[in-house]
Amino acid sequence: MRPWAETASAPVAQRIEQRPSNPPVAGSSPAGRARYHYVVLLPDEDVCVERVGSRTGHGFTDLDATRHMYREFAESALEERHVMRTVAAPEDLASSIVERVLDGSLRR
Repeated sequence: MRPWAETASAPVAQRIEQRPSNPPVAGSSPAGRARYHYVVLLPDEDVCVERVGSRTGHGFTDLDATRHMYREFAESALEERHVMRTVAAPEDLASSIVERVLDGSLRR
């Protein structure tokens, strides 16, 4: 993995939406809402099912539940700009995510 992609993407994954019960978040807007970037990795359903079915040493193996969860994400009201449906090498996905963070297209 490219070291710059690894370090540049780490803080993004750690930022969460501020909820009323949470303390203020560094970088919060004056209105009290945290600013953050997010992306949902959502390859097609068959890829998700195949990945769950081929995992070893992982406790989750329920393929019906996998399909159910996939459909819930696929049918949700996610903004399309936050969804990556690409199947690519982890390094390429990380690079693409970092580019989109830097250009602001993943900002909420």
